[in-house]
Amino acid sequence: QEQSLTHPAHVVVGTPGRVLQLLQRGSLILDGVRTLVLDEADRMLDMGFIDQIDAIVRHVPRERQTLCFSATLPEGVRALAAAVLATPEHITVDRQHAPGVISHAFLGAAESDKGRATLTLLAQHPLESAIIFCNTKAQCRAVYAALNAAGVHSLAFHGDLDQADRTLVMVRFANQSCRVLVATDVAARGLDIQGLDAVINYDLPFEPQTYVHRVGRTGRAGATGHAFSLVTPGQGARVQAICEVLGADHQTTPAPLDIDGPSPALAPPMVTLSISGGRKAKISAGDVLGALTAKGGVAGQDVGQIDRMEQVTFVAVKRAAAEAALRILRSTPIKGRRFRVARHG
Repeated sequence: QEQSLTHPAHVVVGTPGRVLQLLQRGSLILDGVRTLVLDEADRMLDMGFIDQIDAIVRHVPRERQTLCFSATLPEGVRALAAAVLATPEHITVDRQHAPGVISHAFLGAAESDKGRATLTLLAQHPLESAIIFCNTKAQCRAVYAALNAAGVHSLAFHGDLDQADRTLVMVRFANQSCRVLVATDVAARGLDIQGLDAVINYDLPFEPQTYVHRVGRTGRAGATGHAFSLVTPGQGARVQAICEVLGADHQTTPAPLDIDGPSPALAPPMVTLSISGGRKAKISAGDVLGALTAKGGVAGQDVGQIDRMEQVTFVAVKRAAAEAALRILRSTPIKGRRFRVARHG
């Protein structure tokens, strides 16, 4: 990166931490910057980048154009915008949504009953996949721990995960190695899962547009989706604001609490295996499939999605074939090499 910056660049794109590191080394000079863009501002704040952003802003000329993009506008983003933007224009883009494709249910529950209500919803509805949204990272971790303790195979997805862990979580959820994802709004930004059955709002969002962002991940491409929201006493105004955005009235009904544990069907059908080589090692999906199915190994129909990253390859296999697939990949050379293979889930 430092070598590439020895040649003049029109545009530099980077994370706050890396940009600041290059500035401190003197490898990046921003004296000629005319436009500063802060993209996904709420996500950067959630990941703790505010100090780095402040430091970077001090390195750019005061006379500049500044653009700040954010899917949501919490108080932290408003404060950041006030600090770095001068008399800005405020533009809001409404997301189109199709309320007829998504069923909305607002379920009243005391805070102490929300965990049991969530388990009941998962047991009563045969969901292939669901995202449970929480308002904070701490709540996300707590709900994830409670679900797994109750026998629900779930994964947590929040801003404290490093990039490798984020990638693994996204791959496992997309390839059906995990049915339930517990996430914060910021972490789930850009998450696009085909055929998502339901969104469960464990915590009701503060802003109606956040609700629209959340539930818009289900009911896509003409499919039917479900949105379940747990509403605690005193949150009626939030429900009313959401209904105004949806253009329909929805009554809050008591959350079901009559099932003590989850259905065994919540166990995911697939298991993810990771291979310590990817595109850089010239590994193809065909190489992985061939290694698994050669000489009467794993049946082809037992092999699912194969994702090749730069340094790692992920392959989903049916749960019943996971141990056999693990043994085969650990003992079979790919491209003439042996790679480390790990099981996840």
